[in-house]
Amino acid sequence: MSTLENIEVFKVSDARKKIFTVTHEIEIESYECECKLFLRCGYLCNHLFFILRNKDENNIPEKYVGNRWLKSELLKAVHGLTIDESASDRGSNEDDKLQIANRCHGRYFGLYQRSFRNKDHLNALDNLLAGIGPQIFKDDCVGSSSLDKNDSIMNIYEATLS
Repeated sequence: MSTLENIEVFKVSDARKKIFTVTHEIEIESYECECKLFLRCGYLCNHLFFILRNKDENNIPEKYVGNRWLKSELLKAVHGLTIDESASDRGSNEDDKLQIANRCHGRYFGLYQRSFRNKDHLNALDNLLAGIGPQIFKDDCVGSSSLDKNDSIMNIYEATLS
């Protein structure tokens, strides 16, 4: 390691004995590795992790945590959750309904993921879900089983049959 004014320079060797230069600009808290993995692929290389660990850094600097790697972004991508939280500002009843449906689905999925690790938690979630139906639909004389095929498909895929 060497230090020049506001720049620290590290030499890091990998398993194949290849040496990489990692620079750290202290003032702007910026790291750059000679392998350029972050610039090419968007994630940190093991050389940078090694430097962060040896500097006793507990957190990865914010600029290196891209949204695409966060669990919340994955949920949005996989489950169609709206990225723009102001979707209800569009004024459309369908947009409001979709936003609520996405929120419900995300909450269920989050609870399911947390419960899946423990059989007791999973049973508790199952029991709660079984009890919610009658509470929600207590005034509804028509059950979901009487929905016709087109309505079911529209509810699931938000599209109509041609």
